[in-house]
Amino acid sequence: MANRSMLHSVFRSLTKILAGLAGMSFILGGGIISVMGNTDRGTGELVGIVIAFALGLLALFAHAAAEHFDNGSDDDQPSSPASV
Repeated sequence: MANRSMLHSVFRSLTKILAGLAGMSFILGGGIISVMGNTDRGTGELVGIVIAFALGLLALFAHAAAEHFDNGSDDDQPSSPASV
């Protein structure tokens, strides 16, 4: 189905974007938050790590959704047994 293929592509792209944002937040988030929010460095680092963790979880959920809409998995057709 074209619809399932499109949803697979959307969720796969969303996974990559969220994973990239999580990495950037983990690496740069604390410094940026402490400067922009006028907070101490420790609080900024903690908030950056929490944001990175939340974005990482969203990336995992998007990856699971992409696997659900994978091209090879049609729910209408029964699965064939594995060949030995």
